Amino acid sequence: VEVVGNNFFDSCNAVENVDLSSLTKLTTIGDLFLSSCEKLNTLKFSNDAIITHIGDNFLAGCESLMQVDLTCLKNIDGIGDEFMYNCYALKKVIFPDTFVNVTKIGHSFMSDTMSLKEINLSCFSEVVEIYVYFLFMSNIKTADLSSWTKLKNVERDFMRSCDELTTVI
Repeated sequence: VEVVGNNFFDSCNAVENVDLSSLTKLTTIGDLFLSSCEKLNTLKFSNDAIITHIGDNFLAGCESLMQVDLTCLKNIDGIGDEFMYNCYALKKVIFPDTFVNVTKIGHSFMSDTMSLKEINLSCFSEVVEIYVYFLFMSNIKTADLSSWTKLKNVERDFMRSCDELTTVI
């Protein structure tokens, strides 16, 4: 399988574990991938997959997901709207060292992630534009934006209502 289309297990509230490690040729993930899977606890991708595109609402509304390794997304062409939005229990996200092709981040990126205390933002060094509600209502404590030298446009409500934020670099 190379392409997973729109609404892949969208709103499957009983799904707890998804193992996609056998999908070594996966390149494209459509909109609403595992969106609103409220009981999803674990998600595993293949380390060999070279995913180049993910759609909007990637893992949005996965309220029970606490940790996810997304290093396989290093070659994606962008981050769409509502990426991991409303993942209330999320505590840890492992991103690749850098997203080499991501220049734009869609609206509501990881907004309403109240359990998230830290995130490595240095991987977004190629980003030029960020849409509204970036990390809105998250509880990260430190935001290191020092690698964001190409950033030109940040829309409204950037990191708004981040009540635990104490340090911005």
